[in-house]
Amino acid sequence: MIHTEFSLRRPVTIFMIFAALAAVGLISSRLLPLEELPDIEWPGFFVYIPYDGASPKETERQITRPAEEALATLNGVKNMYSTSTEDSTEIWLEYGFNSNAQTAAVEARVKLDAIRDQMPPDLERIQVFSGSMNDQPIMQLRVSSERNLENAYELLDRVVKRRIERIEGVSKVE
Repeated sequence: MIHTEFSLRRPVTIFMIFAALAAVGLISSRLLPLEELPDIEWPGFFVYIPYDGASPKETERQITRPAEEALATLNGVKNMYSTSTEDSTEIWLEYGFNSNAQTAAVEARVKLDAIRDQMPPDLERIQVFSGSMNDQPIMQLRVSSERNLENAYELLDRVVKRRIERIEGVSKVE
């Protein structure tokens, strides 16, 4: 009741307070640094282990379980999720926002290399992905033609890829 009575008795004062708050809001909104794609570092990493020609049950037994047991010994792991498919194993490890996931990813690679002899000998390269949102591709380009492009790899590599790599701000071209 007191606020209402004060507002009704002094409308100019209330208008000036709201005008000042609006001015402060506009000024502060102009001073805030805004980015279209801010650098957000995800507190974790992703392990991808390709293994062609195996069933999901085989993949889980021969690859996923030994990898999970090795990765479970890492310090600071908050959550671990894994998926075994017929062609690969995918393991997500999540850390807290205060931890250094980049360092943990290096430790994970060392632990996985240490148990490599327990995994099938025909296993392909174990891939550990960690990083920030800046590592995500922002453009994908596909080349198509009515002529056969089987032998055009060298041309595309020399002409297109190298020119794109020279552009300032481009970090990686695949």
